Amino acid sequence: MTGIICAMEKEARNIIANMAGARTDVIAGAKYVSGDLYGKEAVVAVCGIGKVAAAICAQTIIMKYSPDEIINVGIAGGLTPDLKVFDVVVSRDLVQHDFNIAVFGLPAGAIPGIGVSIKATDRIVGKLTAALEAEGVTHRVGRIASGDQFIDSEEARRAIADKFGADACEMEGAAVAQACLMNGVEFAVLRTISDSGEGEYDKFAELAADRSAKVICRYMKE
Repeated sequence: MTGIICAMEKEARNIIANMAGARTDVIAGAKYVSGDLYGKEAVVAVCGIGKVAAAICAQTIIMKYSPDEIINVGIAGGLTPDLKVFDVVVSRDLVQHDFNIAVFGLPAGAIPGIGVSIKATDRIVGKLTAALEAEGVTHRVGRIASGDQFIDSEEARRAIADKFGADACEMEGAAVAQACLMNGVEFAVLRTISDSGEGEYDKFAELAADRSAKVICRYMKE
């Protein structure tokens, strides 16, 4: 069983459209669509925006559907000049850029008992990379930073990139990663760049979401 978590309907709809025998549950305001995705058992969730919503969703999938793996799929902002709109970042690891308890002597982003970053599952990262190569999509494996902020200025992008060495930023992935780590579930995050120094979110978000959906569908076919 593969759990697929998307923050927004636009990120999930083209995945759900390919499911057979789909059944929908609504739990704590989030939609969970389970069924057959290219011959494999899957559940696709639309969790809502932000780390709390994403963590609740991941925990719900783990407790209700008992997945073997969870993949957070969607769009993100690019943090480095060489990442262009529609390029894809697969998580090597994830950080929470807005988590800070430095007053207790810990570095920015460090979560007690966990550390600054959470490493994604190599097996899933490898399969996602193979799917991207099969689709001919420009991509990299790198660090994704998550926080409860929409990052829309060059100054903020540079600050996160410089402090954490991150390639992309979004609002859910690291929360999914933490929930999976705490429950012993394998995971990874895949994000298509929808906005960066070269483009606006409103202009590219739909197409970027479609690219992520296409890649995860290729992943499930393999």
